[in-house]
Amino acid sequence: MSVLAGADRRKRRWGALGVAGLVALTTTGCTANEVFFFDLPEPASQEGEIVKSLWDGAWIAAWPV
Repeated sequence: MSVLAGADRRKRRWGALGVAGLVALTTTGCTANEVFFFDLPEPASQEGEIVKSLWDGAWIAAWPV
């Protein structure tokens, strides 16, 4: 019985954490680009497009970690 109670407690904890994260993201007034990619400036050259693409990929890979 205690194993099931522990699993239920973990589900509630993760649910509360998800709700807290959602509230934190929506109440800041930031756009999704500002929240997830720190609002990188638009590139000024063709090479800048490549660098921006690399940074975007790096942030996407870093967020789950």
